[in-house]
Amino acid sequence: MPDGLPRSFGLDQVLFTLDEPETKPLTETWTTITNDINLVLHLLALYFCWEYPIFASLSKEHFLRDFRDARHRYCSPLLVNALLALGCRFSTNPMTRDSSEDSHFAGDHFFKESQRLFDQETDHHSLTTIQALGIMSIREASCGRDSESRYYVGQSIQLAFEMGLHHAHGEGDQDELAVQLATFWGAFSLDHVYSLATGSLPQCSCFPHLPSKPVIIKDIEATLWVPYTDDGAPLRLPCEQQSNERSVYKCFCELKYLSWYDAIPDVLRLGHNFSPAVLFAHMYYHFAILLLFRPLIKLRIIGSQVSPRDVCLEAANAIQDLLMSYSRLYTLKRVPSFMPYFALTSSIMHLTIMAVTAPREELDTTERTDSHVSKASNQGITRLAEMTPCHYITEQAPRILCYLAKKWNVDVDVNTGAILNHEEYERVIRSCTSSLNSFLLPMITEGSIFLWDTGKEVEGRTSSQPKKTAASMEDPLFWPFLMQRRPMLSGGRELEEAGFAML
Repeated sequence: MPDGLPRSFGLDQVLFTLDEPETKPLTETWTTITNDINLVLHLLALYFCWEYPIFASLSKEHFLRDFRDARHRYCSPLLVNALLALGCRFSTNPMTRDSSEDSHFAGDHFFKESQRLFDQETDHHSLTTIQALGIMSIREASCGRDSESRYYVGQSIQLAFEMGLHHAHGEGDQDELAVQLATFWGAFSLDHVYSLATGSLPQCSCFPHLPSKPVIIKDIEATLWVPYTDDGAPLRLPCEQQSNERSVYKCFCELKYLSWYDAIPDVLRLGHNFSPAVLFAHMYYHFAILLLFRPLIKLRIIGSQVSPRDVCLEAANAIQDLLMSYSRLYTLKRVPSFMPYFALTSSIMHLTIMAVTAPREELDTTERTDSHVSKASNQGITRLAEMTPCHYITEQAPRILCYLAKKWNVDVDVNTGAILNHEEYERVIRSCTSSLNSFLLPMITEGSIFLWDTGKEVEGRTSSQPKKTAASMEDPLFWPFLMQRRPMLSGGRELEEAGFAML
């Protein structure tokens, strides 16, 4: 790789923020891919600026201290290469790519080196390996390879339990305890976001004992978050503010989202703090609410004024409003890796609301439009397009939305570039996973959200059309995560006994 990236403005503010400034020139890059220390520091700064501390399984302070001092306790070549691979997603510099001109290949060479180092290990039971697996998982999610992403997070949380990190206690070395807690809760929270998104059990669904949450440290809370980009150009608005890193990180360790949001700390309230991580945390809450009520959008709760459809619409609107705020502050060219999934899920929900609010007899004949929802849907599509340079999943998103709009006969303006036929759409909207899992169900080929009236329709298909029945279990409403299935809802009396009725 060519060397010679100049030292970027603002880098020291991102990487060396506490009372331990860089005291000597750094020369050790920790990677065989490049010997350009400025490039390595630049990519690390991009990661710590735009992604950290979201689902982070490492302690920034301990990692950077050992990185600087060439010490292997809390830093390793595997972890550094994984961080560099993820940091490349926030850069358009040609030096982040090995040879291809396509920005979607940014960081591939660092990632392949991470894989090589992981395969070379004879014992994976180390904190830095668990941390690296979490970072590799986030990077693969950014690339739209959710199957691989979930594999890495599964390995990460499994190793954390095998090492007994869930039994971490406050005695002994405080540095070791702090890093153990960060490692466990990072792996735990990342595993749970996949469990939430796919409607599946987490790696460990029974918690006889969990360690204490990471401690809030005032000095770390008070450090400034400073926007950092490829060229050091200032953003449109002054955005320097307290990072509140530990408060943000701690919110991802919570298991009761409603309770957390009701008692949200003042430092995380909108208007008080608007760093990328804080805006992401609010989106994550609304994403969780949307996922909770999404299977029920054609139902009403008997005896309740709460409408699942209205709750989903409010959550989708809230996500779009937060995306608009993020765009105005920072643009959407650099967003955390899971934010495109929030945006796509929100846009799919807007399409779904437009589709299911039409009278039943008009489903196949009348294009449905709702001015507010249609506007929100189009805005969501525009915002996804703005994220494309950073995250490959957003390149698939317009085609997914166009596919659904055509299938559900919804009138929205989706620009997907080249005109594709039905078969080509089904090919490009599939996850770009390289998984060889032969047990994946085929992508749905018929509309399905309108099969929710009763359970009998699905049962009726079982004997005569088993392939279509199997296909109907993988619903576009529950994309973009691979292996996500439509919940099987009972009908008739069973539905009523559960407290629901059809709209």
